[in-house]
Amino acid sequence: MNNNNIIPKIAVLISWPREIDMLLPLIKKIPKKYISVIANDNNSIEKGRLKSNKLISILLKKNNINFELFSNIYNKKKYKVLISTGETSGEKITLFSLLRFLYAITLGYIVEKTRLFIIFKKIFNKPFTADALNCKLGLPWYPEKKIGEIIIKYPDGADLKKKNYPYNFLKKVFDIFLVYTDIEISLIRKKFSSKICKKIDYFRYKNLSNKKKSFKDFEDNEYYNKNKKNIYWIPTHIDLNNENDLNVKLWFKKIIFLRKSFNIIIRPHPKTIISNNNILKELANEKFIIDYNSNRKIGDIIKHSALVFCDYGGPVFSTIYLNKSLVLLNLPNTSKYNLNLKINQSLDIAIRQELISLDINSSENEILKKISLSLKKKYKKKIIKVRNKYFGPTKPYSVDQLSDFLIKLIKKN
Repeated sequence: MNNNNIIPKIAVLISWPREIDMLLPLIKKIPKKYISVIANDNNSIEKGRLKSNKLISILLKKNNINFELFSNIYNKKKYKVLISTGETSGEKITLFSLLRFLYAITLGYIVEKTRLFIIFKKIFNKPFTADALNCKLGLPWYPEKKIGEIIIKYPDGADLKKKNYPYNFLKKVFDIFLVYTDIEISLIRKKFSSKICKKIDYFRYKNLSNKKKSFKDFEDNEYYNKNKKNIYWIPTHIDLNNENDLNVKLWFKKIIFLRKSFNIIIRPHPKTIISNNNILKELANEKFIIDYNSNRKIGDIIKHSALVFCDYGGPVFSTIYLNKSLVLLNLPNTSKYNLNLKINQSLDIAIRQELISLDINSSENEILKKISLSLKKKYKKKIIKVRNKYFGPTKPYSVDQLSDFLIKLIKKN
């Protein structure tokens, strides 16, 4: 496709339903004549992807956003600028992916089970397991360069793994990186010195609703008590073999006693809602209040809850950004998920040195004691300091500034 056929617009590729909440303020800010929204409908063997793709279209319609389907764009249209989180995640089966899979289920499996990967990781900086326990026939696919000329990486969170970030493949896919923290800027510039980085604000957490409106959806729930304080629990998604949603399975039984004093509203990860109906049934049977609303601005609930429970991932940093008290629920040290985060120097492991966390063997008295500490002014002041450490000092682009920057890009010859 020659330059004369490139459409002078900003295309926004929505790969998962949760990205609508993340990107909606920007989509609404850019004048309609300059923007096209693309909804992912890419066929994939990935679990839950089909349901997810359908939900994207439903939510875009609910938000009155005009859109085109990815299948109608790919190899047919190309835009001057494309914004993507890089999570289209279609998996393609190739000769290399097949050979990798065969290695993973043979030699890689032996390396995994004998724990030789720990030694290999230290010596060669690679585990040489080919992700044996989770290896799939296909490999992730990044179609961005086929539908955009200038490709912009949109951040899906601040939970970086410093060991190898930014990953080498990102250099070929993205031209410009939007980030939430100065830490990410320094990592990208160190490895990809020629790439442009722009620090942006968390647009999804601006103009949040008031407290009364935020919890209105839950008032009809028979287990919700207006006279109790609210704990909002936002577990991440764990999809490792033998550890699927382990964070939820272990902890809901441990904290169930807190329902006597608090409303515990759990917001399962969108991928968990799509792919693991069993855990949802267990939570419902134990009378937890489940937040199923995929179109909800979770910032509303975080901001107005008395306390937030997190474990790993983006919600940890979202809660800190909103200056809310949080308690981290740890996985056992033997957990593969936990071990991988430590090996890869994940920020949501490092931040545990500064925040209150709970181990799975904590007694009820220990849990109550730490919750009490987390609700005190002293801890809330500490949260502010942690926020400044991770989200300062560089001033981020506002949604208006980013919109202006993008429009200038499409107007360049």
